[in-house]
Amino acid sequence: MTDTALNTSRAALKTKIDTAIGTASIDDARKLAKIAKLIGESDNTSFETAVNTRINSLATSATTDELVKLAETIGFVTDTTTSSALLDLSAIQQNLVPDTTDIRNLGSASKQWDNLYLNAGTIQTTPSAADHIVNKAYVDSRTVTTGDIIPDVADTHDLGSSSKKYVEVHTARVLGLSATPTVAGEAASKAYVDSEVGALTSVSTSAPSSPNNGDFWFDSVNASLLISYDDGSGSQWVEVSGFSAGHQHAASIPNISSITGTINDSNASNLVFTLTNNTTNVDVVFSEGGTAFHTVTGQSVSSGGTFTLATPSQVYGQTAGDTISISINNSDGTASGNAITKTVVGLPSGGTITTDGSYRVHTFTSSGNFVVPTGFTANAETLIVAGGAGGGVHSGAGGGAGGLLYYGAETPKTPNGSAIGITAQTYGIVVGAGGASSGGPYNGAGIVGTGFDGANSSALGYAAIGGGGGGSGNGSHVAGRNGGSGGGGSRSAAAGSGTSGQGNAGGFPNITVASYPGGGGGGAGAVGGNGSTTAGGPGGIGLQYSISGSATYYAGGGGGTLQDVGGGIQGAGGNGGGGNGMDSAAGQAGTTNTGGGGGGGHYTASGGAGGSGIVIIRYAV
Repeated sequence: MTDTALNTSRAALKTKIDTAIGTASIDDARKLAKIAKLIGESDNTSFETAVNTRINSLATSATTDELVKLAETIGFVTDTTTSSALLDLSAIQQNLVPDTTDIRNLGSASKQWDNLYLNAGTIQTTPSAADHIVNKAYVDSRTVTTGDIIPDVADTHDLGSSSKKYVEVHTARVLGLSATPTVAGEAASKAYVDSEVGALTSVSTSAPSSPNNGDFWFDSVNASLLISYDDGSGSQWVEVSGFSAGHQHAASIPNISSITGTINDSNASNLVFTLTNNTTNVDVVFSEGGTAFHTVTGQSVSSGGTFTLATPSQVYGQTAGDTISISINNSDGTASGNAITKTVVGLPSGGTITTDGSYRVHTFTSSGNFVVPTGFTANAETLIVAGGAGGGVHSGAGGGAGGLLYYGAETPKTPNGSAIGITAQTYGIVVGAGGASSGGPYNGAGIVGTGFDGANSSALGYAAIGGGGGGSGNGSHVAGRNGGSGGGGSRSAAAGSGTSGQGNAGGFPNITVASYPGGGGGGAGAVGGNGSTTAGGPGGIGLQYSISGSATYYAGGGGGTLQDVGGGIQGAGGNGGGGNGMDSAAGQAGTTNTGGGGGGGHYTASGGAGGSGIVIIRYAV
């Protein structure tokens, strides 16, 4: 299409921009000026006047960015280059080929393109001038990927310079080195250096820990140079030359092979040492933060190099979490070549705490928490006894003892299991109450006649069952109740059963003639006695344990009564806190914190209440 064919459209655009410029915004004024330039009307005097008037109006309140746009508007109007002189490359669909070779440029030295994007072309693979553009093939040919970089002459060229250095040089190996370099400037490998001088030289007042074979240590206290030497049985520091005041040969430098046991924050514990190269007597040095704070002198060592040391109060009095370093000195003052560290641990809390030799004992006579702190573990011997049951009234039978569980090594019965592993946490401890008395007299309002069951006790995930209430001669006779140990029967009413592994059944008299006996409650160690026309049934015996530090019976059954035979004790309670069965009186209560069953009572009175349970935990410290 020729330029003349566009005259009408140019005229239409000219009319539009002449009309719009007078009220145009900053952005629109810029666009209108650009249109005028493109259609060759930018140098039109009337348009220039209109643009000048509008810019003067807009410039008074324009921001810096807007002033830039107004300046561009003036640029479009003052640039008299018409559209016929412009080259629009936005839709080019052919090659740009200059009219002659090596004459025309794209851009100039002062007006350069920002980026040049090329897909493919005829750039030479082997450019000949320094400023030629090169392609990938040429670059790849100049980049060493699989070959060697070899200088053209030896001992002349460098990699890098004194002022321009590589950050790192990565090689698989260094070649050209002899096993024993002799020239001063020749490189040496680490293996050669280590073989000549050792991997480590340390200057300190005490021996470095975990040395490598061949490491050196200069003892600044004794001014001695020593080398770490491993003779096959272990590493030790050996003086490099002769003797000094503070050091001996390797054979007499003591070494701590191991220290077993823990250091607690509140009481003594046993530490078991195993030594080598020791003298008959040694000093044990305890340090913290590099400073010795306590020394046990003259500790005797067995011929096998072992001894047991109870931690002194100066040591176990440290704060939980502190790190204690333990070393030894031979009797001649030679320090051990090593030290062993121990972290002070806190001890569990809860209950009444006592000690029994090397054991720590927690006794719970009521419910509470057993708290094991972080860092502490142990196997805990544990006794759990439930509450004993109340005795019955009216030919009253003895109450059954609370169930008894024992975990540990004592054997009055087959243990319920081995000592229980305890770890850092809070364990809830429940101590069961004793069962209430039957109440009385036998014909009182609401009186059934049987004793009430004891409550369960639990600890460390295990539960003992409360004792079963004692039977009664009321009504058609009331049987003893089942429980940890069963309650005794009365007259023709059967006894209660015990729980396997915890207790035994009550006694069953099965006698319906005067003097109408009540059976004894079952105990942890035996069934309750049946009784006879001349005696109430005795309570079953309990079991004896020394877990508390003294031998004590627990969980004895309550004794049954015999009626109208002159009063007094008629059925003895079982050893372990069982209450006596009584004629013409109330049965005796079971002993508190034994789990003993209550004794049976006369029809004019009541049965005795059961004794509360107990939980005892102990562990070695």
